[in-house]
Amino acid sequence: MDNLKEYLVKELDKTPNIIRDRLVNVKNARVILSEIKYHANNFISDNPNHERLIIMRGLRGIGKTTILFQLYDFLIQKKEVDINSVLYVSVDRMQQFSTARRLVNYIEKYIEIIHNSSLATLNKKIFLLLDEVHFEKEWGQAIKTLYDISPQLFIVSTGSSAPEMKTGADIARRGIEFSLFPLNFLEYELLKNEIDCISNLTTSFSSLMIKSDLSMILKLNQHYANFKEKIKSKKIDFDIEVEKYIQIGSFTRTLKKEIINDSYTLSNNRKNIKESNDKINSSIVKTISKIVTRTIELDILSFLSLNRETLKDIKKIVMMLSIKKPGETAQNKLASNLDIPIRKVSYILEALEKSGLIFSVKPFAKSGNNYARTPWKYYFISASILHVLQTTSAIPQPEGKGLLLETAVASSLFRIVQTNTFALSLLYDTNKNSNVDFLLVSTTGKVIPVECGFNKKENQIKNAMKLYKSDIGFIVTNTDKIKFSNDIITIPYPLLFMA
Repeated sequence: MDNLKEYLVKELDKTPNIIRDRLVNVKNARVILSEIKYHANNFISDNPNHERLIIMRGLRGIGKTTILFQLYDFLIQKKEVDINSVLYVSVDRMQQFSTARRLVNYIEKYIEIIHNSSLATLNKKIFLLLDEVHFEKEWGQAIKTLYDISPQLFIVSTGSSAPEMKTGADIARRGIEFSLFPLNFLEYELLKNEIDCISNLTTSFSSLMIKSDLSMILKLNQHYANFKEKIKSKKIDFDIEVEKYIQIGSFTRTLKKEIINDSYTLSNNRKNIKESNDKINSSIVKTISKIVTRTIELDILSFLSLNRETLKDIKKIVMMLSIKKPGETAQNKLASNLDIPIRKVSYILEALEKSGLIFSVKPFAKSGNNYARTPWKYYFISASILHVLQTTSAIPQPEGKGLLLETAVASSLFRIVQTNTFALSLLYDTNKNSNVDFLLVSTTGKVIPVECGFNKKENQIKNAMKLYKSDIGFIVTNTDKIKFSNDIITIPYPLLFMA
């Protein structure tokens, strides 16, 4: 008991300093923080429509902990909540170093020791910021217990992308869940260079791509021109900035290193700049590589029982996915090339999807037989992951830039589909007469072809539109603005990355 009290007091005492240090030079936040603040404000003001359970899931390194720290700072500094009424808990650390071990027990002791009360009799508002909650076995039951016993608790939790982190019906009806994706280009520029434009273009893109609302073209072009002008005003080369985003810009964890490097670049000679760039880029590559490794070794391990041999096989498959085109990663080919049983390959690919490192794009097939015989394509959730894996590979990458662009486009389309209110699937074209990169398919059977790449022409997209009787088709390529001609909409790829 005394040891736990000592641990709690120490944690409460040092948390403000840890958060202050982590938020140095962090002046902006990901869009999701505004929504969480909204619910926190409603909870504080006793608004009957408030939500008091929020769950954030996502890959490592994309800013979940920073969002919790920014919320902590908001509650203490802006809302003047008593510092002892906001508890940040690193669940992994709590289990390692406290004697409580279990989350509910730890929270009960916190309320008993710090507030001289119990969960059932608590009469003051308490904010629980629970980080990496997936390290708690039966985490859903733990949060349900806390939520149900006391209406005085406002709970925000973070965890991995694993399915075991997905809310069941019991949790879902008690709160709201957010799937957090790697940074889009807008968020990257907001957090790195403080370039503040419209916060969310997903709705506009959805209206254009899914509803064929051509009025969105003018709106999106205006936003794009404004965005480029703001970058230019910071004396930043737009094309170089886009390339940086694709290669290393998906993770908040690497932004501070980029900011330091860019500041250095503006004030030093060319030789020193090159040395600095090389050093910082090497550090960023190591950081993203570590995120991938820890996702495999810790997050996948949290929902699967893995031995050392299986971990080696996972890393082999991840590396193979980085050096092969998505169409060349059929399970039987991976099994043959890597000498891994095909059942194990299937098991590993499923685990990688569950972890959030990769996602699959399934074939568009009109018959069940064709679907069963056609392999899935696999993409990394971020082009930055692909770039880092290619950088650290000894195998030459002749199509590196093209594959990076395709991955970045696939990731952006995947984000649009996953966050859209319309029922939509992201599939790929198996027909040799059209063979475009992607198909957006609605539940009503509407098919929207999408082709991507550098200097793309219209032939493929026209063939696909004719084959699938599509009203409209899209080309994502290197162009200066959105253009519309012959029912084909051409989109600058950096603009899609803003969605």
